[in-house]
Amino acid sequence: MKNKANQKTMTIRRVKKLIKEKNKMNSEIIEIENKNRIASEKMELLISLRETISDELSNNMYKNTHKITKKLNVKQSKNEHAIYNTQKLIADNKNKIENKKIIIKRMETSIKQLDRELLKQWEVKKYKIANEQTIELILN
Repeated sequence: MKNKANQKTMTIRRVKKLIKEKNKMNSEIIEIENKNRIASEKMELLISLRETISDELSNNMYKNTHKITKKLNVKQSKNEHAIYNTQKLIADNKNKIENKKIIIKRMETSIKQLDRELLKQWEVKKYKIANEQTIELILN
C-alpha cells in the first residue's frame, strides 16, 4: 500500500514538474517572439537605410567625389552585414520556437499519460475499496 502511495506521489510530482517546465518554455517562446518582432522592425529600418544609401550613392556618382562614395560603400557593406545577421537571428529564433513547441507537445503528451496513470490507480483503489466493503457486507 505504501509503495502505491509513493508511486502516486512521484507521479504527481512528475506532472507538476512537467507543467512547470511547460510554462517556462511558453514564457521563453513569448520572449523569443518579442525578440523576433524587434528584429523584424530593425530589419525594416535597415532596408530603408539600404535604399537611402543607394540613393545617396547614385546621386553622388554624378558629383564624382571619391571620399564620399567610399564612405557610402562602407556604410552599405555594414548595412548588408547587419541585414544578413538580422535575417539569420530571426531564422534561428523561429527554429528555437519550433523546437520548444515540439518539446511542449511531448510534455503535454507525458502529462496526459501520467494523468491517465493516476486515474487508473485511483480506479483500482476505488474498486478494491468497493470489493472490500462488499465482502464485509456479505460476511456480516
